[in-house]
Amino acid sequence: MNMRRAISYIRFSSERQLKGDSVRRQSKLVTDWLDKNPEFYLDSSLSFKDLGKSAFSGKHLKGGLGDFLTAIEKGLVKAGDTLLIESLDRLSRQDIDIASELLRRILRAGVDVVTLSDGEHYTRESLKDPLALIKSILIMQRAHEESLRKSERVQAAWNRKKELISEGIKVSRRCPAWLRLNDDRRTFTIIPDKVEVVKRAFDLRLQGLSFWAITRTLNDEGHLSLNQYTPKQKGWSDTAVKKLLRNRAVIGCFTPAGREEVQGYYPAIISESLFYRVQQLNTGQYGRASVSSNPLSVNLFRGIIKCEVYWQ
Repeated sequence: MNMRRAISYIRFSSERQLKGDSVRRQSKLVTDWLDKNPEFYLDSSLSFKDLGKSAFSGKHLKGGLGDFLTAIEKGLVKAGDTLLIESLDRLSRQDIDIASELLRRILRAGVDVVTLSDGEHYTRESLKDPLALIKSILIMQRAHEESLRKSERVQAAWNRKKELISEGIKVSRRCPAWLRLNDDRRTFTIIPDKVEVVKRAFDLRLQGLSFWAITRTLNDEGHLSLNQYTPKQKGWSDTAVKKLLRNRAVIGCFTPAGREEVQGYYPAIISESLFYRVQQLNTGQYGRASVSSNPLSVNLFRGIIKCEVYWQ
């Protein structure tokens, strides 16, 4: 018996889900389905994942799902293959015309889609089945409306925070490690020894030291890491140095994820001229220019992860 190839796609939209159960749950659904359908095998060398990418904004179309669509166009995923997903909302939570066209595009290529949560199996023939089309549209429309309502609630909450900020009130006790929010919730206390570490890192960068060399220098000089939310990490790492030198909070900016920047929210501890001088320096992997011979090259399969490597 010729076995048919199945390909998995796993997606979730938030960092909280990364720390939670989403990957395990979706992976178990794949395993359970394969156990019940022995005529299929999972191609472990070709799986697609978008971890922490939104299907409402469409960011996943530039990641793993976009790579899957490209793989269809390139013939790496062929007619007769089957895509395994938890539900249709993993494909898209965008407006119904965009979401339904995405599903139709996959089916027209002869690639089946199985939604593991409800056991539905969509094929090219489903495009001629009014009931199958109506069901898929209703599922995707519901997913879009849920995401739209959530987006509206988040925007309303942010609008309220902007009002508080305009009144001089700080909206969170979380702040950079070199600051401490005062009880009045309007002002910060600067922590001098931590500010000195920040200034030292910027000074070393201006001297031309690479990220690695700055990391080594800070550790050799006995400076503790500013990572206040993982206290077990005492020393500096290249990643921590990079983040610090690019952190706009040092010039007073509050930059919430996905929202407009608020200038003057924090007291500045680095001058803007110094900050932007550092930003203008080469920022390759080690603080130098990229060694790529083709700066426009794109890794086509950046969203493809080999399962045997991923689970090690």
